[in-house]
Amino acid sequence: MGLFDSLLKSAARSAGNKVGNKLGGVLGDALGDAIGVPGGASAANTQTGGATPDLPISVVRNDCAWFTVKSEDSQAVIRALNADTVKEAGWKQGLDYIERLFQDGMKNREKMAQYRKTVFVSPPVRGYIFITYNGGEDRMAIKDIGERFDDCRFFMAYDSVTLISWMKFENHAVVREYYCSLDGDNPTIVSSGIFTPEERSLGLDKMCLSMEEWRNENTSAELPTSGDVEELAKAWGADPTFGDGTYEKGTGFICRI
Repeated sequence: MGLFDSLLKSAARSAGNKVGNKLGGVLGDALGDAIGVPGGASAANTQTGGATPDLPISVVRNDCAWFTVKSEDSQAVIRALNADTVKEAGWKQGLDYIERLFQDGMKNREKMAQYRKTVFVSPPVRGYIFITYNGGEDRMAIKDIGERFDDCRFFMAYDSVTLISWMKFENHAVVREYYCSLDGDNPTIVSSGIFTPEERSLGLDKMCLSMEEWRNENTSAELPTSGDVEELAKAWGADPTFGDGTYEKGTGFICRI
């Protein structure tokens, strides 16, 4: 069984689509019209206006992945992503919609490819832009996005399966990577680059085993968790939960890349 099949089985055990119920059909159709998902026609432009600015909300969900880009310019980030369709949205509207796409994609294999191309690009928050990613576990696709930026981080934590990753990009190149996927037929652990001081302070250098080390531990070794991913994201400069002070309201953009 591959990782995608594991995710499908996990999704099948979930009781309904809570996010879809929250959004309702009207909002879903409106955003679908904007970004070219089922229920609307694609439009290769930027649509602004009508979005309500709101405070940042946590990008950490049960199954989640995100980039943080050192930048104060959302439009520059969108250009680097080569986004062909853009719709302005508040934090809650954008993040709930991305999660809805993920849950729908888990139930329909054919829809996953187009859903994986949809992201939410946040307004700047304390010098960082957040990109909520829905693209799955493809390491090459992740690196392709991260390498478009001078200063970028990537984080992934899927609670429904054993899938944990983080990457640090500097000068358009990966300088540190950890990737752990153990639920499919081909378990993979990659740990490359020098451990950062932040990883060492969190004890991650003791948990980021190689594939050989993990096998020698008879698969009983302690591995990083989603909580560790969240703590590292904070240590690397951008708190994905926004729980450490006051923030300004703003709007971001739902994009197809």
